[in-house]
Amino acid sequence: MQNERSPLFTKTQEESEETPSPLLTKARRAALSGLIAGFLVGITCMFVPHVTFWGEAQLQSLIDKGRSPLPIFGSGDDPTADLTAWSVCVVDPNDATAMANGFSIQCSALIMVAKVFVTGLSLGTGIIGGHFWG
Repeated sequence: MQNERSPLFTKTQEESEETPSPLLTKARRAALSGLIAGFLVGITCMFVPHVTFWGEAQLQSLIDKGRSPLPIFGSGDDPTADLTAWSVCVVDPNDATAMANGFSIQCSALIMVAKVFVTGLSLGTGIIGGHFWG
């Protein structure tokens, strides 16, 4: 009767104590989650550069529907102009119609969702930057 186990428990304490896998140590999990989060943040920022940095400067672009340029990124032959080459919701300053219309409400919604996504990833995985210096 003393060796009899309860049907709810299948292992004794000695049997359940296993050595942790060297692939799943706390440091490696943190590094892997930071790597994945950094990759996702980078990809998101390639397409929606409005979510980069702390946001005060990018807020003006949202207020005037993209008519003011993003302050961090240049245009023309500036080396930082290539960083916005694949971006959406950026109004071409040389197009008079685009400047008159600005970007759509869908772009505003996309920027909002992307900013929440990037901020959540950054805070959740410990990536620091902007207002979140550790």
